[in-house]
Amino acid sequence: MIDLQNPDYANTPASDYRPAFHYEPCQYDTPLLSIMTPYYNTGTVFQETVRSIQRMSFAHWEWIIVDDGSTTPESVAQLECLQAIEPRVRVLHQANGGPAVARNHAAREARGRYLMQLDSDDLIEPTFAEKALWVLETQPQFSACGAYDVSFGAKNYTWAYGFQEYEKSVTENMMTNHAVIQRDAFFAAGGYDERISYEHADWDFWLNMAEVGLWGYTIPEYLVWYRIQENSLLVEIEGNKRRASAFRAWLQTKHQGLAERFPRPLWISSMDIPHASVPEKIPFRNSLGKPAHITRVLLLVPWLTIGGADKFNLDLIRSLSKRGYEFTVAATLRSTHPWLHEFTSITPDVFCLHQFLHYADYPRFLNYLIQSRQIDALLISNSELAYSLMPFLRAQHPNLAMLDYTHLEEEQWKKGGYPRMSVQAGTQLDLHITSTQYLKQWMVARGADPERIQVCHTNIDANEWSPQGYDSATIRKQLSIPAETPIILFVGRVTDQKRPFVFVKIMQELVARNPHCIALIVGNGEQFLAMKECVKKNRLEEHIRFLGALPNKHVREVMAASDILLLPSASEGLALVLFECMAMAMVPVAVDCGGHPELVTPECGFLIPQSDQEIAEYVRVLHQLLANPQQRQEMARNARQRISEHFDLQEMAAGMEEAFRQACQHARTRPSTTGDLALAYQMAHIAVEYMRMTELAEWLWSERATIPFWQAARRIRESLLPIGSQRYEGYKRFRQGLRSVGRLIRVVSRRLKVRSSGRPQQSTPGITQQLEVSTNEDEHIPIPVSGAR
Repeated sequence: MIDLQNPDYANTPASDYRPAFHYEPCQYDTPLLSIMTPYYNTGTVFQETVRSIQRMSFAHWEWIIVDDGSTTPESVAQLECLQAIEPRVRVLHQANGGPAVARNHAAREARGRYLMQLDSDDLIEPTFAEKALWVLETQPQFSACGAYDVSFGAKNYTWAYGFQEYEKSVTENMMTNHAVIQRDAFFAAGGYDERISYEHADWDFWLNMAEVGLWGYTIPEYLVWYRIQENSLLVEIEGNKRRASAFRAWLQTKHQGLAERFPRPLWISSMDIPHASVPEKIPFRNSLGKPAHITRVLLLVPWLTIGGADKFNLDLIRSLSKRGYEFTVAATLRSTHPWLHEFTSITPDVFCLHQFLHYADYPRFLNYLIQSRQIDALLISNSELAYSLMPFLRAQHPNLAMLDYTHLEEEQWKKGGYPRMSVQAGTQLDLHITSTQYLKQWMVARGADPERIQVCHTNIDANEWSPQGYDSATIRKQLSIPAETPIILFVGRVTDQKRPFVFVKIMQELVARNPHCIALIVGNGEQFLAMKECVKKNRLEEHIRFLGALPNKHVREVMAASDILLLPSASEGLALVLFECMAMAMVPVAVDCGGHPELVTPECGFLIPQSDQEIAEYVRVLHQLLANPQQRQEMARNARQRISEHFDLQEMAAGMEEAFRQACQHARTRPSTTGDLALAYQMAHIAVEYMRMTELAEWLWSERATIPFWQAARRIRESLLPIGSQRYEGYKRFRQGLRSVGRLIRVVSRRLKVRSSGRPQQSTPGITQQLEVSTNEDEHIPIPVSGAR
């Protein structure tokens, strides 16, 4: 999937650089999805379209290609070759009639309940069709489902518009034709208008759907790639302003008045659906084959964001993918998922659940993934919902290996955080994996079985994270930092856990003793703006600079030019950034907690215990390092050597592979007893409702903290009574009734007031007498005058 910060328009879904996944079907069933493609003299780019179709995660499809009278032998040969090797492809032939005629022809021949439109030179991400089908099966108010677009070729840009534009689509073409559509909806709309030869027939088709009260949903992910060719007919038509203007005028006449009656099916937020029932039925089958040498893992995470735990997950997937593993990743919390592109660069099978599902559908979707992919092991990494759904998943899959990986305890959050949840899961888990010996002992002290806990340090790729190949002087010049000025670095999420204001206080006291140093802040988070304000308030802008969130390659560049890592966190397990900085030959100065003593020794860094005097101790150690460049360089060499000899990434990969082997062995020998499914569904319902209430409470708290009360009340009302819903219409009628009563009361009170004043009622339309004060002959300001005066 495309990286919006650094887009690579050459790395398409058909690229050889994309990760592989075995999406072949177990058997060829009756297709649920019919892909419709008009084809006319398409060149070799068609092979890229073929590749993107064959890489789809939903395997039960048929592909109907309508040859619209192709005339070149090469184009005809492409179709014959494809039909010979792919049993799911059907090629239909017709005289040249244009794309609209070809699409209608394909729709009439389709066997699937759903139709997917795709041009012969365009591409889709592997999971697009599967996600769209889940939307249409679980959200009956929608008749079609699309996604954000990446336009590539002659022009490169992204397009984050679609069905959510509603009536704006009448005057502007907000969508491409790439979408999954209910077959019945296609014919209810009358299909494509065959009078339109090459102009925006798809634009007219979407408005035809709206005319009959049908509309769709756009998945907010960039799942479709729309090719723009230099000399395409559509580009030529758009360049002919007179022709384009005439078509728009014709379209507006055809759909006159549609904007006023435009359908508005809504995606109701899960927060607004209390006590939603958890459906049992999986809406469709998608049985994928699995080679014997492949081990498949379902990884459940909260989000795909920037952080140590997420970086470990990336390293884990990347390392084990080279050892015969295939990973499916499901993110269970609402987020912008800034590292979505990082995860999809190493496995295509990634699902951010809230983008296309309601919370109540999460349990059956996870059940579906386990069945569809023939999952061997389920790994939980910091997902509270995953722990809550374990009884449900265990009842459905009694012999599935289940294990978790925990990084650190958090005593201030739910009596220990995720390690506490791991202990409470008990025998539901086949194996616990911890990042440190310290955390293992913490869990054992709270009742976990030490025989079923394995320690596996997160570690790091010492070849990738190496100062070799970086020119420190050049990097410092780019950062406008003199070569002789020491750089103190912070890397991580700017959150309360990292204690950013303690960092600022340390720097404030350090600068007072040694002003010749600079601190760089790499990362983002909820305290980012507050930390910047604190720096400004203390006039430290010259000594503390903010670089924001950076990709790993840029983090390595900054580390190559830096000297010291400062990490005064409130709590840590074993911070990944310590591995990174030591591998890059930096000296770590960090809090003494968790598993840090297992990595940082006195020869290569400093650990500061938490105490009332810790800030003074941080300042003392930092001042000592700044004053002794030789000591700093020697400790940096020792840090690099310790990582290379004891904490390389391959040791982590071997340890995790052994953990999966043990968990699978334990699961196979587990008594095969079927759990109480009714109880399992009840627990799933409780888990979903708890998740909804937690998110609602957090949202209400954030609204209360950031906006005035009256505005918060209005937003709460808009959330609970979304515009267009039946609840909102009833509320609107109630408010209108109240306004009518209020107006009546005001009229009566004014009449009584006029009568009590003894003044005669005027024959003018108003209740009160009005005087006109003229400031000039064109301006008259009416001023009400009380009868009592």
